[in-house]
Amino acid sequence: MDSETFVKKALPKIKKLIVKTLYNKHKLTQTEIANKLYISQASVSYYINDLRAIGSFEMNEKIVKSIEIFADRITNEKISKKDLEEFYEEIRNSI
Repeated sequence: MDSETFVKKALPKIKKLIVKTLYNKHKLTQTEIANKLYISQASVSYYINDLRAIGSFEMNEKIVKSIEIFADRITNEKISKKDLEEFYEEIRNSI
C-alpha cells in the first residue's frame, strides 16, 4: 500500500484499534493513552466514540493480532515516538 493511502485510510483505523484496546482492555485513561501514542486527548476521545476512522478499510486477523500485541506492549513499557512510527511502517509493509 502506498504511503498516502496508508495515512488516509489505514492509519486512522490502526490508531483507533490501539486506542480502543488500551481504553477497554487495559483501562487506561484518555490522557494516558494520548501520552503513550503522542496524540491529543481530543483525538483519543474521537477514536473511542467512533467519530474518527470511519471508513471502508478492513484489517485481516494477522494485522489485528499484531496491533493488539503492540497495545499490550504499550501498556507495559514506554514506547518512543520512533518505535511507534516503526510499528506503523511494519503494518504498512504487511498490507
